[in-house]
Amino acid sequence: MTKRTIAFLLPLVIIICLLLYSWYVLLMNGYTLQVSHYLALILFIPVLYCWYIDKTLKKGLIATGIYLLLATINVVSLTVGILTSFSFGIGPLTIWTPAFNPFGFLLLIIFGVFNFGSLIEMYLDYKESKGKL
Repeated sequence: MTKRTIAFLLPLVIIICLLLYSWYVLLMNGYTLQVSHYLALILFIPVLYCWYIDKTLKKGLIATGIYLLLATINVVSLTVGILTSFSFGIGPLTIWTPAFNPFGFLLLIIFGVFNFGSLIEMYLDYKESKGKL
């Protein structure tokens, strides 16, 4: 395996481990399953399919990035607990933020750091092919 393949697959392995662990905890401890837990499994199937069909790993890379964006905004839940939103206030005024999962955001940052060069390369290839039309 090359260094690039390892950088591609490391976030995917982390996601698989998180899903397995969280579903184990959810089922063994009798927690209530939420819609985002089910969506995490259902929406992970296309991610695996993209990794399987594309030998250049580009479709899988994009699918994993979209999946982690969904994890950041709490559409899918990679953990047992679901953090809904934060609030902060100034005097009597309280402002609620949109639903945000800091752990999903951390995974997205790790994904971006590991695959920054590949993502930039894919973007430049897209811009070059768009200019040739």
